[in-house]
Amino acid sequence: MSAAEAWLLARAAGASFVLTLVLARLAPRVGWTDAPRGADAARKLQGRAVPAVGGLALLLVLLAGGELGASSDALWGAHLPGERARLLTLALVFTVGALDDRRPLAPGPKSLAQLVALAPLAIGNGNASLAWGLALVALGFLLVNVLNTFDNADGALALLAALGLAPVLPLASAAALGFLPLNLDAGRAANRASRAPSAYLGDAGAFLLALLVLYRPPALGLVVLPFLDLVRLTWVRWRAGSRPWLGDRRHLAHRCEARGLTRPVTALVLAALAAPAALGVPLACARGSALLGAAAVGLTLALFLAALRWAPDPLPCPGARASE
Repeated sequence: MSAAEAWLLARAAGASFVLTLVLARLAPRVGWTDAPRGADAARKLQGRAVPAVGGLALLLVLLAGGELGASSDALWGAHLPGERARLLTLALVFTVGALDDRRPLAPGPKSLAQLVALAPLAIGNGNASLAWGLALVALGFLLVNVLNTFDNADGALALLAALGLAPVLPLASAAALGFLPLNLDAGRAANRASRAPSAYLGDAGAFLLALLVLYRPPALGLVVLPFLDLVRLTWVRWRAGSRPWLGDRRHLAHRCEARGLTRPVTALVLAALAAPAALGVPLACARGSALLGAAAVGLTLALFLAALRWAPDPLPCPGARASE
């Protein structure tokens, strides 16, 4: 990396930090906050509304850097639509996330809105078959929900994105790093009473990161750990008589915290578990080695299973039947 490139990344991180600070001050005035409401209050431990503006800060940094519509030809990249369709999709998906941050949508309408927002991937995909377009919509829908579900603990998704995007989209990685201190400062004196950080990524931020992965397929490795955690949660909730989309505090991050790890340490542990796949898959794509990619994913799987044994589930599943 040249000195000029390093300076550019440092500026991106600094801009993300400053933008998050400014937006966090403005967010309460327009209601762009995440506050414990209704049934969610039982699993959201913060004592105040938290500005959900991290995603907007990342968006502005990437927009300034001209990286929003960028894509790669690896894996399915050659079947992506043109830049206009990609930018439109990203704008629509980000808007759905922002609306959900301000006023949470019910699961059904939220899923429908996500699919409509992803539709330009199929409609604008003039150089590929309709089957490929629909496959991209389905994959985008999966990525959006997997990463959004993983954004359940301070710093978890931001640090994972900074790690996994570093080999393929360094500007986004730097922006995530710049946001991270404000997502992990719940222990700061000013925030300690509320146990809440200065800012969240929000659904808009998680959705943005999912589209970046979709447009840069080698970054798919960063989704491996969130996907494993979601598959496990879906199975556990279904067996307990709950619904897979009902939130709780049974994620791996919550289990680590129940073992006594602080939020920053929990984020570091999750990043370490995800690192083999997050860094190995881009390397495997660069070398054209499927075996290397499979080994990287397998190592993250092994670490995930070991972490589950180390941090047993301390909580019953909400909605579980009495017989369970």
